Amino acid sequence: MNTIYTAKITEIFYSVDEFCKQIELQFKKKAIGEDGKKRRNRAFKMSDSEIITISQVMSEKVCKILLPLRLGVP
Repeated sequence: MNTIYTAKITEIFYSVDEFCKQIELQFKKKAIGEDGKKRRNRAFKMSDSEIITISQVMSEKVCKILLPLRLGVP
């Protein structure tokens, strides 16, 4: 994999991860208090940051592929 591309993905992931940390803090502040009901709190295999980063990188790739087709550029 290209070093520049890897650095870009790392930069995107870092930004997304920082954003998710801030959002998670806000969600915890606004969360409804304990009401005695059991809640699922199972750890996920992938973090929100990883999922968002993959989505962003994949959509960027699709746009790079489809844009020339839409514009009629060979």
